[in-house]
Amino acid sequence: MLAVSLGIIWLPGEAWATCTPAAPVNNADVTCTGTTTEQNAPNGYGTNTDTRNAITVAPGASVTGTGSGIVFDTGTVTNSGTISGGNFGIFANTTATITNFGTITGAGLEAIGAITANVTNFGTVTGAFNGIGATTANVTNFGTITGVGFHGISAVGTANVTNSGTIMGANSGIGADTANVKNSGAISGGNFGIGANTTATVVNSGTITGTGIDGIFSANAASVTNSGTISGAFNGIDAITTGRD
Repeated sequence: MLAVSLGIIWLPGEAWATCTPAAPVNNADVTCTGTTTEQNAPNGYGTNTDTRNAITVAPGASVTGTGSGIVFDTGTVTNSGTISGGNFGIFANTTATITNFGTITGAGLEAIGAITANVTNFGTVTGAFNGIGATTANVTNFGTITGVGFHGISAVGTANVTNSGTIMGANSGIGADTANVKNSGAISGGNFGIGANTTATVVNSGTITGTGIDGIFSANAASVTNSGTISGAFNGIDAITTGRD
């Protein structure tokens, strides 16, 4: 009888890595290096019950899932690599606190989705629908945030945004029920630069552009302090009640 021994051959230069420690896990410092693909299939890493983890994606690392790149209930992510998902780049059931120096992509829905999204962005955030989607979005942006299909930043409730980078969306750069915006960069949308269902409070020293309709639109009140440029195809500012400085 012939005995055959089969082994695994590791080729030099191949990088196969995981995020450690493995999920599900709570209250942990998680580090992702190399290439992580569907460690928690169909997601790159994490489960929707993970809470209070501090996840670090190292420079040059990637975390990828056909569902979402990274998933948790409540947690923090510091990304210096690439996070991508077929639906969401990062999805949190409740609160996500994210500092991004790299790239976060949601190929089907949103780059970042959460009830409360606290985001500081120095890199690139791109969603097929919204760049960032939340009930409450607290965003400081030095990089680029893009909503390919709808809003760059979308908040069902309140969007608190400080922008010195670029925010753009097919519909609005920022779309929210209440929008509080300080802008020294560029905000643009295919219809509205900033759109608010109730109140927009804007301090602008940069550019805000609504290519199709208005630069700033509020269905109720808008308070605008402007030392930059606000422009729209129809109106620079359109609101029932407008306060301008």
